[in-house]
Parts: sequence; structure tokens; C-alpha cells
Amino acid sequence: MQCSFISKFRSILFYIFVFRWSLGNHENFALQNADSTNFYITEKNRSDIKNGSILRLTTSPSQTAAQLHERIQSSSMDAKLEALKDLANSSRDVTFAQEFINLDGISLLTQMVESGTERYQKLQKIMKPCFGDLLSFTLTAFVELMDHGIVSWDTFSVAFIKKIAGYVNKSAMDTAVLQRSLAILESMVLNSQDLYQKVAQEITIGQLIPHLQGTDQDIQTYTIAVINALFLKAPEDKRQEMAHILAQKQLRSIILSNVIRSPKPINDEMAHQLYVLQVLTFNLLEDRMMTKMDPQDQAQRDIIFELRRIAFDVECEPNNSGSIEKRKSMYTRDYKKLGFINHVNPAMDFTQIPPGMLALDNMLYFARHHQDAYIRIVLENSSREDKHECPFGRSSIELTKMLCETLKVGELPSENCHDFHPMFFTHDRSFEEFFCICIQLLNKTWKEMRATSEDFNKVMQVVREQIMRALTQKPNSLDQLKSRLQNLSYTEILKIRQSERMNQEDFQSRPILELREKIQPEIMELIKQQRLNRLCDGTCFRKISSRRRQDKFWYCRLSPNHKVLHYGDLEESPQGEVSHDLLQEKLPVADIKAVVTGKDCPHMKEKGALKQNKVISQYLSVSYITVSVCVAVSYITVSVCVSVSYITVSVCVSVSYITVSVCVSVSYITVSVCVSVSYITLSVCVAVSYITVSVCVSVSYITVSVCLISQYLSVSYITVSVCVSVSYITVSVCVSVSYITVSGCVAVSFITVSVCVSVSYITLSVCVAVSYITVSVCISVSYITVSVCVSVSYITVYVYVSVFFITVSVCVSVSYITVSVCVSVSYITLSVCVAVSYITVSVCVSASYITLSVCVCVSHITLSVCVCVSHITLSVCVSHITLSVCVSHITISVCVCVSHITLSVCVCVCEPHITLSVCVCVSHITLSVYVCVSYHIICLSVCLISHYLSVSVSVCLISHYLSVSVCLISHYLSVSVCLISHYLSVSVCLI
Repeated sequence: MQCSFISKFRSILFYIFVFRWSLGNHENFALQNADSTNFYITEKNRSDIKNGSILRLTTSPSQTAAQLHERIQSSSMDAKLEALKDLANSSRDVTFAQEFINLDGISLLTQMVESGTERYQKLQKIMKPCFGDLLSFTLTAFVELMDHGIVSWDTFSVAFIKKIAGYVNKSAMDTAVLQRSLAILESMVLNSQDLYQKVAQEITIGQLIPHLQGTDQDIQTYTIAVINALFLKAPEDKRQEMAHILAQKQLRSIILSNVIRSPKPINDEMAHQLYVLQVLTFNLLEDRMMTKMDPQDQAQRDIIFELRRIAFDVECEPNNSGSIEKRKSMYTRDYKKLGFINHVNPAMDFTQIPPGMLALDNMLYFARHHQDAYIRIVLENSSREDKHECPFGRSSIELTKMLCETLKVGELPSENCHDFHPMFFTHDRSFEEFFCICIQLLNKTWKEMRATSEDFNKVMQVVREQIMRALTQKPNSLDQLKSRLQNLSYTEILKIRQSERMNQEDFQSRPILELREKIQPEIMELIKQQRLNRLCDGTCFRKISSRRRQDKFWYCRLSPNHKVLHYGDLEESPQGEVSHDLLQEKLPVADIKAVVTGKDCPHMKEKGALKQNKVISQYLSVSYITVSVCVAVSYITVSVCVSVSYITVSVCVSVSYITVSVCVSVSYITVSVCVSVSYITLSVCVAVSYITVSVCVSVSYITVSVCLISQYLSVSYITVSVCVSVSYITVSVCVSVSYITVSGCVAVSFITVSVCVSVSYITLSVCVAVSYITVSVCISVSYITVSVCVSVSYITVYVYVSVFFITVSVCVSVSYITVSVCVSVSYITLSVCVAVSYITVSVCVSASYITLSVCVCVSHITLSVCVCVSHITLSVCVSHITLSVCVSHITISVCVCVSHITLSVCVCVCEPHITLSVCVCVSHITLSVYVCVSYHIICLSVCLISHYLSVSVSVCLISHYLSVSVCLISHYLSVSVCLISHYLSVSVCLI
């Protein structure tokens, strides 16, 4: 039918040409598509004519080719330019191209480029745009004609190649000329090995780099295409050298910043060229991937030794250290922990290709560049049961093989693929970094699946799916990849699988739903029966203690009647079922009130005692040096550092609404620093260290700084806890068991609370506060304790409790209300209260060998109380009301006061050798009372008073060897009472 139609069509055309239009030489005419292609209709493509197509009658291809061949040789520049423009458009048609090439048109164009350039250069000075167009159309026609594959590329001269390369190497060249020149060079390299050598001599990578730094994406695309062509055609031995040159020229960084991260969207051709460059780069790994390890090669064996050294922090032993058998046993043990299949000679694991030596290279890179993660993975798995450990060596080998398959390492680029990944252009060692991320993912997935050695292939399948799903999202950086893999947990993969299964049409069809509903009761009963059968068979478990796993086992099974659980201890793991007779313990099923699983189990709760329920970022380390840094500008910042290290440094710098910084450390040296500008700041440092330094600097509404035991703990040789805060509410807590403890709180707050609890040899507690309310508490069991409170507050409360050799308590306060309390059981106690307050209360309670209580106040109301059971007591009060109660060997009570009302009381109950009570007052009303119920060697009571009303009472109830009472009074009304019964008593009243 089609042939009949075409024959009739040709007959009609022939009739029109010959008879209707009277056209002679009809072979000089042809039909042409009237669309944008302008392709000629030939015997080969006439079957492609569609119904409704518009055709145009025009000159034949041979006639058109002859005309253009003549026109491009015209002496007129305008005619030549127009002819070259028409030639560039017509050359896309293969029919025309064949006719023009038959006229030796390719040679004519190359001659115009080679020899005609001098003429063009003369014209360039006077008509530069015309020169650019001439050369552009010439090169465009050349490219179009050569793309048809009619002429071989090997026919071109060196002069032509140099001329084209010269256009590329020029710094300022017409964009169209540069684009066509790059296209010609790419085709030359790809289509001829001989031309590759010549082009490689004329073009260097350094000359191509500037074209990538421009903004024209077409120029960038052709430039990368030339680089890919040179890369692809380079001999095997020169590819690594070329890759080294590309790295030196920072090609990756230039492409990343000027192409990938350019504001312009990447078109398909650019995406293809980036994909080709990505594949060619990864193909450099093929040599290592296909290289087997030589077990006799010492250099390769040293890599395995290095992995062992980094993991277990051991130095290579000399050959003569210990017996050969002992060293072999030690190596075998360590290689087993590293997860190699062949424990005796792990080099045999790398004889499989792929991945060959590439797997070992990846392992070494991970161990050297991500040392903490490498050590953590190895130590975590070596501490698990054999069947539950994730073998690092075997996992690395299989993972490397999987990544090579995923990225198609060793395969040539596809012609139509655009699948490039921007993240591989963000790092010079992108494949190795990709491996490092994936090996940590594998270890994480292994733990999430609670896998055993039998589940290895299942874990690898899940990891493959995680990686493929993350790559599908085209992450822009390796960090984005890591984040997306973190979200693709094993649980999430199961949900995705279930969702995809449920979304399939077959599963949602009505027959399937009806069938599922019908068989569900039967399936549930089957599952129930299977579980009961498993309980009746029984299972062996390892016994779990509070510290670690033991070698003992216990077995549990359900009785056949399903009413009793039989269980008991076993010395070793049984090979088969254990009979009920061997299981002595019984537990009736009816007595079981509840069944707890997972995190609700008691032993799991103990394990998770130190873990936070709401943790945003967590860093767990078992290493020599741990550094955790969190810098955040966010609404909520949570920084957690859990470390078992020699040196631990945890730093949190935050500008947030809520900031939580937690450092839990078992280290030789622990440094925890929290710098926060937040509404609420919580800084917690829990440390078991030789030296602990906890610093919290906060500008917040509420600041809480804690350095504590257990969940509040520091057991250290030296503990330094510093809280610097500008907050509405500041709470600083330091609980320390150390040789030296230093607790400092500097606060500008509405409410400041500073607490220091210390069991130390030397304790220094300092609280400096400018607050409305200040509370400073120091409780210390130390050899030497110094507690200082400096406060400018409305209300100041200072409490100090000390039990040890030397106690120093200092309270300096400028407040409306000041309360200073010192309770001490020490050899030497010094309590000082200096206050400028409306109301001041200073209390010193001491059971010490030497007690010195000083209260200096400028206050409206002052109460100074000194209660001592000491060998030597000195109580000095420059204040309104003084109460001194002493049980001492030597007692000195001094009251100096300038006030409206003065009350000075000294009570001594003991056998002191010397008691001195002095009251010096310039007051409106003064009452001085001295009471001694003791046997004194010397007792002296002096009252120097000048005021309106003065009452001086000296009472000595017991016989004294010498007692003197002196009242020097000059006032309006004076009363002196002496009730004395001594061996020698003197009472003097001067009024």
C-alpha cells in the first residue's frame, strides 16, 4: 500500500515538473522539508514523510553544493560571509554534506583556516566583528560536515591542529570561535589516537582551566568535554599522572565553585560531561581494585600491621621480643578483633578481586583520617559476643566491592547518562570519604538489626538499599549524605518497604483485601502456635551481671502443658535441648504479672542511666584525646559529650533560646567550657578525672552551672569549677571529691545561688555577686578551706560549713539584708564578715583549737553571734549587737560600736586561763554583760562607755584567782553591778 502511494506520488511530481511547469533538467531540482531542518527528500528518507508535511521545491543538493563551493571563494567579504553562513546551515543535511565533500569542500575549508588566516588577521584590525563571523561560520560548517563521519580525522595536517589549538589558547577570543575550536579538538582526540598525541602536545590543562572560570556554560561544557577526551584517550600509565596534574590545578574546586554551584541551572549536556568526568575519575581506582595482595610483599603486610597498631595503640615489636609462638598468638587474637576472615594470615582476605587492594587502601585511609571512629568501631565489636560482632575487615572488603558496583568503577561512561553526584566534587578523596561514611553506617545498621554473623548478607542488602536511596536524593555534599543516611535507619527502611508494598495496586485490590481478612485469624493462630513451640523447645542465654557478661549460661523452657517455666544455670552452652529434670527452678505462668521488654528491662535501664532521653547531638568516645565542639545559633541547643579518654575537651558556644551543655567524662584531664547567650542555660560537668576544669560563661535569663557526683559528680585530683554569669537567675553548684577544689561563681543576676560541697585537701570557694538576692553555701571536709563571698545585693545569705584543719570564711557584702553563717569543726577557724547593710546577721559556730570571729558592719541593725568550743577564741564585733558564747582556754571578746542601741554579751563556760571582755561604745543606750561560770586565772571586764544610759553588769559565779571589773563611764545615768566572789576581786567604777 505504501509503495503504491509513493509510486503515484512520484508520477504526479514528474507530471508537474515536466508538463505543467515546463522544467527542463529536472535532475537539478529536489524536494526539501519546509520545516526548520530543511532536509532534502531522498530515496532513503522518503518513507519518513508524514501526512500533512509541507515540502518545498528547491535546487538539488549537488547544484546547491556547487554554488556554495564557488561563492565561499568570492573576493567580496560580504558575499563570502553570506555563503559561509548558508554553508553552516546546509551542512547539517547528510545529503548536501556528501555532495559538498565530493567537491573537496573539506580541503577548501581547512585551507581557508590555515592559509587564509593571515588575510583574515589583516581584516580583523579594521572589521573585527566580520572576522569573528567569518571564522565562526567556517568552523561551524567544518564541524557539521565532519560529524557525518564521511571523512576520516586522520587526514588533517599539523598546521591545522596548531591553528585550532591557537584559538583555544588565546586569552581573548570570540565565543563562537572558541566553542567550535573546542568541539573540533574533542572530536580529534576521540576519533584518532594519532591526533590525540598531537593535540596533547599543543593543549595543556593549565590553558583550559581559565575557560572554566568564565560564565558561559557552553564554553565550560566543551572545555570539560576536551578534558574528558584527553583523559579517556590517555595511555594507562599516563592517567594517574594526568589526575595528579588536575589535582594540582584544583580542577575539582574550580568546577565545584564555577559550574556546580553556579546560579545557572545545569543543562543536560553539562550534566553528561560531569558524569563522564566522575566515571573517569573513579576508574583510576580500577588498577587497585583488580590487584591481588601478595602475602609475601612486606610493604603490603606493613599496612595490616599499621591497622593493628592504630586500633590497639601498640608499637611494632622487635623480632626478638618473646617467642615466635607467643607473637603469633597475639597477632591472631588482634586480627580476629579486627574482623578478618583469615586470623592467621589476613593478607589472604585481599586476594579476592574485586575489590583487591582497594579495600585495604580504604581501611588504612579510614584508620588514619578518622582515627576515633575507627578505634571505636573496632573496640565496640571486639567487646561483643563473637556471633554479634560486626567484623570490620570482612565488612570493609564487601562494602568496597559494593561501592565499586554502585559507582560502576572500571566501566566506560554511558553515552546518554547524566547521573553525576555533586558531593563527589567536594573532596579530593571523595571515594575514600564515601567509604568512611558508609562503613560507619554499616556498623550502625548492624547494631540496629541486632545482627549475628549469619545475618551478614542481610545487613549488606539493607546497607545497599540505604546508600542507593540516599544517592537518589543527590546530596550536594558529603555532610548532607551523612545526614540523609542517618535518617534512613533500619526502622525507616522497613517502614518504606512496607509502604511501597502497600501502595502497589495488587495489594489494594478488593480480592486481595478480602483474602487477607479471611485468612488473618488462621495466620495469627499459626504464629501463636509457632511461638509456643519455640518456648517449649527452650533457649540458652548468657548470664548478665551488673558489671559485664560472664561465661556462665542459663536455660529456660516452657512445660508441655504450657503452665510452668523451667529454668536453671549451666556451666557451658548446650548443643541441643536441655531436659526438664536438669532445670531445677520453676516459675508458674499464672504468677507472671507483666512482661517487660527492650528499654523497660531493669538491666537496660541501668545501662541507660547516663543517657538523655532528648538528645539532639551526641558524641561518644573511647580514645586518647577527645575534643567535642558545638557552635550553634539556634532556638534550642543541646551539646552532649560522653568520653572515656586521657584528655577530654568539651566546648559549647551557643546563641540560643535554650542551651544545654553536658559533659560526662572518665579522663585524666577534663575541660568543659560552656559559653552561652541564651534565655535558659544549663551547663553540667560529670567527671572522674585527675584534673577537672568546668567553666560556664553565660548571658542568660536563667543560668544553671553544675559540676556534680553520680549524675552530679567530680572525683578528681584537681577540680576547678567556674561560673561567670549575667542572668536573671544564676545557680552554680560544685560537688567535688578532690585533692584541690576551686569553685568560683561570678554573677550579675537578680537571684544568685552558689553551692560548693567539697571533700578535699584544699578547698577554695569564691562567690562574687551583684544581685538582688545572693545565697552562697560552702560545705567542706578539707585540710584547708577558704570560702569567700563578695556580694552587692538586696539580700545576701552566706553559709559555710567546714570540717578539717584550717577554715577561712570571708563574707564581704553591700546589701539591704546580710546573713553570714560559719559552722566549723577545724583546728583553726577564721570567720570574717564585712557588711554595709540595713540588717546584718553574722553567726560563727566553731569547735576549733583556735577561733577568730570578726564582724565589721555599717548597718542599721547588726547581730553578731560567736559560739565557740575552742582552746583560743577571739571574737571582734564592730556592730550594734554582740553575743559571744565561748568555751575556751583563752577567750577575748571585743565589742566596738557607734550606734543608737548597743548590746554586748560575753558568756564563758569553761576553764579558761584568761578571759577578756571589752565593750567600747558611743551609743544612746548601752548594755554590757559579762558572765563567767568558770575557774579563771585572770578575768578582766572593761566597759568604756559614753552615752545617755549605760548599764554594765559583770557576773562571776565561781571562785577565780584574779578578777578585775572596770567601768569607765561618763553619761547621764550609769549603773554598775559587780557580783563577784573570788580569791582576789577588784571592782572599779569611774563615773
